[in-house]
Amino acid sequence: MGSRHGRAQLLNDKGVVATVAARLVDQGRLDYDDLVSDYWPEFAAAGKHEITVRHLLSHTAAMHRIVGVVSGTEMLDWELTTAALAAAPPAWEPGLKPGYHGITFGFLVGELIRRVTDLSVGDAIAAEICVPLGISSGMSIGLDLSKRHNNAELLGKSATRRLDPVMTRLERTKRFAEMAAAFHDPTFFEMMFGQEILDAEIPAVNGVFTARTLARMYASLIRRGLNRCSIRRRWPRPPRLRRMRPMLCCNSRCAGVSDITWQQRRGECCPTDSATSGSEDRVRGPTPNPVSP
Repeated sequence: MGSRHGRAQLLNDKGVVATVAARLVDQGRLDYDDLVSDYWPEFAAAGKHEITVRHLLSHTAAMHRIVGVVSGTEMLDWELTTAALAAAPPAWEPGLKPGYHGITFGFLVGELIRRVTDLSVGDAIAAEICVPLGISSGMSIGLDLSKRHNNAELLGKSATRRLDPVMTRLERTKRFAEMAAAFHDPTFFEMMFGQEILDAEIPAVNGVFTARTLARMYASLIRRGLNRCSIRRRWPRPPRLRRMRPMLCCNSRCAGVSDITWQQRRGECCPTDSATSGSEDRVRGPTPNPVSP
């Protein structure tokens, strides 16, 4: 897995990218409640005009699908991928419920960062995290060829051959079809274990970090150490657990079903819950913590 001080491709990109977005919010350059199309006009296409920055960061934008939108090898082209996502429709009404944006998160939030800063995601991470914390290496999206000798090797390439038929079966089930749509691309699985993936920026999956650089970043958020910024106080809370009941229902019959509203489910499997209005059933995204004095 590489030398003792080697870098690992740990798939921790989302937290790092979200931290950059939080820094921009802290600076007044981005707002959680702004429409994504305010910064990225092309994104308003196909019924996405009401999606907010908050929806993207809280995985409630319904833009998790890669199947039918972009292929694994196409993800090496940033402009092609973000254009495809901008043209794609949401899987369901944005804000209705969460769906893990396993791969698309990095492109969606990353393009916001690019539009606001005029920097690539990697350069924005360097400017907003590495420079303030004095990190000189060990935190990047992708990796230069000259630095790959110290990169830990990802193991399990043979497992991808077994994973493909499993994901194919999941696509045929109502319960797990959306999960498969967020990840299932055989060419992408193969690419994950090669060097080609490190040539581009795919900020949800090809970040390269060391344990120390990640620990330093997260410790600084706890201590407000990034130029004494107030990220920790303004970081959005996750949606209330009761509002996420569509994905966390106690009854396995309805867990993960994407085409039934929460109120319909509650009538079938959660009869003890008190009724709430339709507006409260929508997950509009996390509410920022109040700023403490």
